[in-house]
Amino acid sequence: MKAGISTVCLTLFALVNVAWSLPLSGNQDFVPANIVAKESMPIYHPMEPANYIFAREPYLSRPVCVKEGYFRDPYNCGKFYECEAAKAVPNALYCQQGFSFNTETNWCDYPEYVKC
Repeated sequence: MKAGISTVCLTLFALVNVAWSLPLSGNQDFVPANIVAKESMPIYHPMEPANYIFAREPYLSRPVCVKEGYFRDPYNCGKFYECEAAKAVPNALYCQQGFSFNTETNWCDYPEYVKC
C-alpha cells in the first residue's frame, strides 16, 4: 500500500514540474503576485457606517393578495399569481411556452383566445 501511494505522489510531482516548465502559448503574460508594488496601490481608510444612510426596506415591495383567486401579471401574459387568501403573498406561476393566462377561464390558453 505504501509503495502505491509513493508512486502516485512521485507521478503527481513529476506532472506538476513538467506543467510549470511548459512554455506559454500565444500572448499570455502573467504577472507574479509579488511584483505589484505597494506604492501603486491606493490606500483606503476604514469608513464609519454611521456616516451613511442605508436602505432598511427593499426598493420593490412584494405584492399582496387583495382576494382569493388567480390573477394575470400586468407585464407578462404567460405569468399569473395564485392567491390562497386575502392579504397573503401570492405564488407566481407560469404557463407553458406559447400560452397565455386566460382571466375568463383561469387556465393557460392559446394567445388568440386571450385578451392581453
